[in-house]
Amino acid sequence: MGDKLCSDQIFDLYRNLIDKASGIQFSSANRVIFESKLRELLRIRKMTPMEYYRYLQHDSEEVKFFLDTLTTNLTSFFRNQSNWDSLIYEIIPDLMKKVGQQREIRIWSAGCSTGEEAYTLAMVFERTLQPGYTYKIIACDLSLKSLHTASEGLYAFDKTEKDVPPDFLNEFFDREADGYRVKPLIKNHIVFNYHNLMNPMHSGHFDLIVCRNVLIYFDKESFLKVIRQFYNDSMPYAYLILGHSETLFNLNTGFHLRKGKYGCYYVKEGILS
Repeated sequence: MGDKLCSDQIFDLYRNLIDKASGIQFSSANRVIFESKLRELLRIRKMTPMEYYRYLQHDSEEVKFFLDTLTTNLTSFFRNQSNWDSLIYEIIPDLMKKVGQQREIRIWSAGCSTGEEAYTLAMVFERTLQPGYTYKIIACDLSLKSLHTASEGLYAFDKTEKDVPPDFLNEFFDREADGYRVKPLIKNHIVFNYHNLMNPMHSGHFDLIVCRNVLIYFDKESFLKVIRQFYNDSMPYAYLILGHSETLFNLNTGFHLRKGKYGCYYVKEGILS
């Protein structure tokens, strides 16, 4: 095996387990990253690769911890400005017309990581919605560690000062000794929950779903399963924003590409067969 921690057979067992549990694909090219993280887990658990694999078969909470350790969460406030411009100038004005003031606009931040995307959504909606309109954001992720950070809402000085425009920073954050903390003004509009995208959400009727740079790790079957669940959990006119590397081109999903002035996004139209 050389420097490999696992035999090829054991590596395939883990790959299948991860795929079945989360839809995430670990290719051979990512094997070094996988084994470096697994090695630390084995040190903590004092097990061999095969012993730990068998342990995972009988402990669902340990599977959560295992997936939490494996997943990498890279995000930032106002990441990919074109998405936010599309929201401000095209999507939110249309949602105000379609939803009206009779109920809150419901948004799903799927794969929210450490919360920056969800809080950016809240800041944009807070600034853009006209008086009388309100909103709620359900922000979910597979990583319990990331969700803890998101729920705390405290971010380092360099992260916030670099990525958040000064006027947004002043309006929506309080400066503390260890960084900037999100104000209740927007935090109270967000609910952070653990959720595996391979499982149904069971709280549908979303007007907007944002899932960026998450599905690039999924195989085609798992990708389509998640998109179908987005379809089932959304309103007939719903919007879907994916990452720039993710596309529904040539796929029968019920979502249709719309090329706006500021960027591309998807709109739910018609009936999914």
